[in-house]
Amino acid sequence: MRIAQVGAKSLVLAVLLVVGSGCGQEVEPGVLADEAPTMSVEPVGQTTAGLTCNGTAGQWNGCRGTGCSVCAEKVSDYPYYFQRHPSCQKNTICYGLYYQCNAACPAPTEADRYPPVVCGNGICEAGETCSQDCGGTWCGDGFCDPNETRYSCNVDCGSICQSYCSNGSCCPSSGVCSDGSFCW
Repeated sequence: MRIAQVGAKSLVLAVLLVVGSGCGQEVEPGVLADEAPTMSVEPVGQTTAGLTCNGTAGQWNGCRGTGCSVCAEKVSDYPYYFQRHPSCQKNTICYGLYYQCNAACPAPTEADRYPPVVCGNGICEAGETCSQDCGGTWCGDGFCDPNETRYSCNVDCGSICQSYCSNGSCCPSSGVCSDGSFCW
């Protein structure tokens, strides 16, 4: 077998063609190499901490790769797992090998079967008692809303009454509430 000899200029040109063939961003003329934009190895929107997430002692064995790479087959019956645990990444290549997860990626629970209820997200979700999302102010919802006071809704804003009407307001001295019912 015969190997062709190449000159130094040909070798440098060949290396430049290979290196400059789409590996990273090209540097504009006049820009020094250390001023050029660098290529990130992090997935978009993910921090370096997420890439080096270790397992936490005592956690469940449901991860592979890192303690935050949760095996998809381990949470397949929990469709909202990754929405409820945004620090965790779905790993579809565990191949039946499971290792300790990080505390940020706990074992799935019954709650992971359902979408999270988030007060203030603009959606009135089932079972939510959030006036911001569900409109209006509800006396007795457990929140002292901006237009409630301890006089208008002492159940939510602090008791000042001896007895109450069914809407949570103080019982008037007559003992009969505005809806005609008696105080309790």
